[in-house]
Amino acid sequence: MEVPLASRVLVRAAIFPAICCVLFLLCVALRLNGSSSAFWYFDLHALEEAKGLIAGSPKPTRSDEWMVWTPAILAQLHHQPSMPMENPSLGAGVSPLLMSVPVRHYSMLFRPQLWGFFMFDTECGFAWFWNAKIFGLLVSFYLLFLVLMRGRIALAVLGTIAVSYSSFIQWWFSSPAMLPEMLTSWAVMLLSGRVVFMDIPFWKKISAALAITAATINFLLCCYPPFEIPL
Repeated sequence: MEVPLASRVLVRAAIFPAICCVLFLLCVALRLNGSSSAFWYFDLHALEEAKGLIAGSPKPTRSDEWMVWTPAILAQLHHQPSMPMENPSLGAGVSPLLMSVPVRHYSMLFRPQLWGFFMFDTECGFAWFWNAKIFGLLVSFYLLFLVLMRGRIALAVLGTIAVSYSSFIQWWFSSPAMLPEMLTSWAVMLLSGRVVFMDIPFWKKISAALAITAATINFLLCCYPPFEIPL
C-alpha cells in the first residue's frame, strides 16, 4: 500500500529533530560540553596543560562563563544541602532564582535546560545544560522556519543553522545573558500561539496553551531585559 504524500512529508520533516534528539542524548551520555572551564588549569598553574579536552583549547574570551557562571553552578551543587534557594556565595537573598543555576524550587519545572542536574551526576547534568542550549535552539527554530518556509525542509534546516551558528548567537552563547534559552522559549511561544488559533481538537489547544505558559515563564526567568525587551 502506498504511503500518503502527507505522511511521507511528515516523516521527512521529522528526520532533523530526531537526529538532534539522538545527538543530544549521546552528548549527555558522553558528558560532552563546550565550556572553557579547563582554563583554570592554566590560570592556577596546576598543570602545564588542561585535562579532559577532546578538541580545541579553552578560551579566556568569555571569562564570565568559566570564571563566573560555571563556578556558580558548582557552588549550588556542592552546597550543603545542595541546590539551595539561598547561597551566600552567589549573593544575598534568593539570588540563585535569578540565575541560570539549579535550585530546589518549583520554578525549575519550567526550566528544562536545568533538569539534568536533578537526574544525573554533575558532569552529565552539566552536559545536559550545555547541549540543551544547542539542540533546543536548533529544533525550535527548525520548526519555526518550517512554518515560515511553508514546509520546505532544506530551507528550514539552513535557516536554523544560520541562526544558531551566527556570530552574535555564538558570542553570547555561554554568557549569563542566557540568549539561547530566551530564543528557544520565544520560538516555542510563537509556534504554540499559532497552534492555539488553528482548527484542531480542544485538547490540542490546551496543550499548546500549556506550552506557551511554560515557555513564557522560562523566558521571563532568564531575567536579562536587554535581550527580552527587543524579543
